[in-house]
Amino acid sequence: AMRVAATVSDTTAGPSTYEYTVNPVRVSNINSPLSPAPSETPAIEPDVPPTPAPSPTPPPAPAVPYVVTAPGNGAVNVRRCDQVDNNACPVVGGLAPGVQAPINGLSSDGSGWYLVTTPAGLQGWVSPTVVNAIGDLSTVASVAPPAPLPPPPPPTTGGPVAPTGMSISTGSVVCLQPFTINVVMTNQGNGESPPGTVTVQDVRVADGQVTWTGYGTFPSLNPGQTYNAQVNATITTFVNELHELRAFNDGQNNSFQYMLQPGSCPGGSPPPPPPPSDKTKRFGEAECRVTPKAGASMYDQPHGNRIGKFDGSRLDVYEAKRINGKVFYEVFVPTGTGAPAPVWVKEQDVSSIKNACRF
Repeated sequence: AMRVAATVSDTTAGPSTYEYTVNPVRVSNINSPLSPAPSETPAIEPDVPPTPAPSPTPPPAPAVPYVVTAPGNGAVNVRRCDQVDNNACPVVGGLAPGVQAPINGLSSDGSGWYLVTTPAGLQGWVSPTVVNAIGDLSTVASVAPPAPLPPPPPPTTGGPVAPTGMSISTGSVVCLQPFTINVVMTNQGNGESPPGTVTVQDVRVADGQVTWTGYGTFPSLNPGQTYNAQVNATITTFVNELHELRAFNDGQNNSFQYMLQPGSCPGGSPPPPPPPSDKTKRFGEAECRVTPKAGASMYDQPHGNRIGKFDGSRLDVYEAKRINGKVFYEVFVPTGTGAPAPVWVKEQDVSSIKNACRF
């Protein structure tokens, strides 16, 4: 039997105790542990690959491949053939920055140079180191470039021929535009001179850097005879800066300065004001007198040939001319045969000059 007792508290009557007897009592001796409730197996979902993002559509290749100057480069040269050599493969044109030129061929000798047509219509070769090629080159034809020109003959030595004057075929030199240099070669000796070659260089005056070299030839000359040797040139760098063309042969030289105009080439500092325009002024008797420096050169005309030297005497001026920014005075010198002869002297070769002579 089992007796169960329970005590109940009552706030009003006090606690009360109750008893209850259970008889009979049955007890099971089988040890049967409780089993946990089965858990729910989660459903397995199949892997779904992510949807790939669409690839960007490449821009269509140009119908005709072309070159454009590489970033950071200025104007680039277009040459006769595929070598960087101003004599063997001279410059025939140029490409300004950002200008496109269609590709007509690839060099068959493996140099990688492109045959292009410039906006001016000139065909020539451009180096892959200074341009970028745009488009499909697989269909571009392989073209054999022209053979390089032979080297110029070595300059003659020991001869009496000297450059005595220089001029250019145009009023000014413009970047990337061809022009012709005229070099007056004079036999200053007493005998016939052999044929020869005069060397001409373009030099940046600011630092003496040579930007271009060319050559002109002259034939055999008799004593005192002159010949105009012509040299073609194209200058491509240092715009709006002072340049000097220098011709030299047999240890003697002549020079000509100019300001390179930008044309289609960018860069450079603002151009200086243009030189005064050409002008001529005549003087009355004793109105203008100058004293050429002793040993200064006499010329047969402004920018002409040297024909003698002054002895330092004071002379009357008949006429003055300003040509290409330089002033020349025409004076008369005694000849020993009667009438004095007219000759010209540069203003820079005059040590004393009256104010009335200036203009």
